[in-house]
This record gives sequence, C-alpha cells and structure tokens, in this order.
Amino acid sequence: MFKFFKRQSEDISRVEPGFEEGERHTPWTGVVLLIIMFIAGLFFGWRAIDDLARVPSRPVDLSYCSATYATSETTYRPSFVSSPIVPEEPGYYQKYGTYSPEEPPCSFNDLEIAAGIPALDQEHRSILKAIHDSVGTERQDYERVRQRREELESQYNLRLQERQAGLPSATQEVLMDLQSKIAVASQEEQRLSILLDQKISAERARSAELKAIEDKLREAYRPVFAEQHRRLRWYEFKVFLLQIIFVLPLFLLALRAYLRQLKRNSPYAIILTAIVGVMGVLLLRVILLWFWDLFLARLIEVLWRWIQNFEIIRSLVFYLGMILSFSIFGGAVYYLQKRIFDPRRVAIRRFRLKQCPRCQTNLDLAVNFCPQCGHQIKEQCTFCNQARLVELPSCPYCGKRKSG
Repeated sequence: MFKFFKRQSEDISRVEPGFEEGERHTPWTGVVLLIIMFIAGLFFGWRAIDDLARVPSRPVDLSYCSATYATSETTYRPSFVSSPIVPEEPGYYQKYGTYSPEEPPCSFNDLEIAAGIPALDQEHRSILKAIHDSVGTERQDYERVRQRREELESQYNLRLQERQAGLPSATQEVLMDLQSKIAVASQEEQRLSILLDQKISAERARSAELKAIEDKLREAYRPVFAEQHRRLRWYEFKVFLLQIIFVLPLFLLALRAYLRQLKRNSPYAIILTAIVGVMGVLLLRVILLWFWDLFLARLIEVLWRWIQNFEIIRSLVFYLGMILSFSIFGGAVYYLQKRIFDPRRVAIRRFRLKQCPRCQTNLDLAVNFCPQCGHQIKEQCTFCNQARLVELPSCPYCGKRKSG
C-alpha cells in the first residue's frame, strides 16, 4: 500500500515527449467546444447534485414559535442542503414581545407535539392576551394617533397632486400646514409607542406566571432542538452519500481513461481533461460542503472571533494568506514550467531541429562535440561501438539501451 506514496520516476516518451511549446494538437474551434462542454457539464452536473437533496425525505421544520426559545447552543447553522432548525419566520410577538389578535397559529411538527408544546403555547398566548388587554387604553391612544397621522399624510398627498394639476385650492400654505401637522402627529405617535412598549414590558416583568410558562417552554424545547439537530444531520449524511455515489465513480472512470490516454500521448486526452475537470469540481463541491457543514464553518467562526480580538494576529493571518497564495499559484506554475522545460524534453525537441541541447547551435557543424559550447553530443555505444547521441537512451544502430 506504501507504493502509492513512493515517488515515481516519470517515463518520458522519446517519440512523442509531449509538452511541446510550438505545437497545437487541438484547433481553436475544438478548444472553444471543449470550454462550452465544460461549462454545460458543470451546469447540469451542479443542478443534478442539487436535486439529489430532494430524494431523501427532509425532516419537517420546527414552527416559527420555537424561535423565541432558541439559544446559541440550540440553534442550528443553516446547511447547504437543509434549512435551519428555526425558520426565520417570526410572528408579531416574536418580533415585539406582545400578543396580537392577528397572530397566526404555529404549525407544530411531531417533535413539538410529542413534547406537549402546543398546550404550553396556548397557555402562553392566553397570558400574553391578558397583558395585551391590560394596556387597552394606551393602545387605543396609540392607534388613534397613528390613524390621524395616516389621514394627514393621505390629505397631503392629495393636495400635492392637486398642486401638480394646477388647482388653486392646493396652495403652498396648505401644504406647509399639513406638513407641520404630520410632524406633530409623528412625534406624538413615537412618544405613545415608547410608552406602550414600556407599559407592556413592565406588565411582562411583573407577570410571574408568564415567566414560569416561558421557562417550561424553554425546557420543553431543549430535547426537541437536539432531536431535530440529529434528524437534519442524518438527512444531510444521506444526501452526501447519494452525491458521492453519483459523482465519485464517474470521476474515477474519467481519471483512469485520462491517465491512459495521456500515457499514450493521445490527442483525445484533452477531451477527457474537460470531463475530469467537471467531475473534479463536482467532487470537491460535495466533499468540501459536507465538511463545511460538519465542523469547518463553526471552527472558522470561532477562530475568526478569536483573531479579531488581536490585531497583530489578524494582520499575520492576512500576511500568511498572501504567502499561501504565492505558494499555491506560483508553485503550480513552477511545476508546469519544470515539466515543460525538463532537460530530457528540451534535448529531444532540439535534436528534432538539429540543434545543440545546451546552446541551440546547428548540429550540421558538429561531430562529437558542439563547436560553440563544447557540450558532448555523441558517445561510443558500449555494445556495438557505434556513435550514439548522449541524450537519448537507445542506440540507433543496435537498439540497446544505456546500462545504468
């Protein structure tokens, strides 16, 4: 099994060494078609992977009422294949902490029903309604001022339209008077809104019964959140397996065919290059997003919060990011250039042009050594004693390879 990790020596064909600078095996039309094939394959493959998330049955979301009782420990990070435990659909009393008669009922799932949350929620709503009724006078004053402000704004808009139409009744004095009244009504509405919120908050704070029922709901939701978390993780794992089964075999088959064609230096290897590229991107997407949902997102979030507390560490992180970008992209170019300008490949290319492998002097003027740089061109074959090229492994007379 350790042979996989052992560095393999590269077998360079002396007939078709590849990586020719001046050669183009594929015309521009073929390159454009391959680019289109890559984009189309990636688009349809991406959509296919997304649709696989619909195959397993996704757990039913918790009701929006659960948002009130979620904490940093019980909330669940939104996934790329599933929604969060607590949907972002808060109702009126989740937003404002008060009960509204227009508040729609929560749609509880099976976990909430099994935990007895519907009965607790109904009791909670009854207490909130009683608090709502206890501030009826303040709420009536607030609603009256709000309606007055809306009426004034409606009158102002109507007068403004009349002024634009050129009617004499809509004078500048009338518009300014309405603006003044709207400003006064808005200030009064804001003042009454603050008073109403303060009264409701005071009533809620004094309500020991409300606090007790909210504590019960919070405790009841704790195991519900844990079980919903487990369900969603299991669902995500099934989606991950489906996506891997969909992508991995085709990627391995394409990679195997690509390596085989590349070894033969086949002109059709470029087609498989595009296919391997598509499947490689899809495979990376499946694996990286799975690990991102599993732990990477939380780990990065924690590390980033810690880094933000230390400015010097934050600077070092960005500095290391710069060095890492140099290493990755510069290293990729270095690897490519190293393969292209391998001395063995350079020698073969220059021999084809009848040039010295070192200085590119024309070899028609040479015998055994280059007359320009003195580089040895030919040597005596140890098997047949004929002159053979030093850079090539086999003798052109006897076909024997160099020993050692």
